[in-house]
Amino acid sequence: MIETILMVSTAHVTLSDNTLFEESKALDGIPMFTKYDGGWMFYGCSDKKEMLSELKEAGVSTYAARLFEYAFFTLKVTYLMVDMDGETFPDFPVFDW
Repeated sequence: MIETILMVSTAHVTLSDNTLFEESKALDGIPMFTKYDGGWMFYGCSDKKEMLSELKEAGVSTYAARLFEYAFFTLKVTYLMVDMDGETFPDFPVFDW
C-alpha cells in the first residue's frame, strides 16, 4: 500500500486552531495522528460529512476544515501534515500569528 502525505504551512490555520490543536483534551473529534515541535500530522477519514461535523463540533475554523476537506477528499491523501516549514498554497488564506 502506498501512503500519501500533503504538507502545508501552519500559516493556513488560525491562531484559534493552533490553540485548539495544542490542547490535547479538545482533540476528541479531530482525526489527529500526532503532534510534534513543528506542527501536527492528521490522518484521513472515510466519511466526509462525519469528519466535517466532528471538526465543527470541536471548534475548528471553517478555513482549517476546508483544508482537511481538500486534502482528504479532493486530493485523497492519507495524511495531512501541517508544518511550520510547509509551503503555503495560493488557494488558501494565510494567517500571520
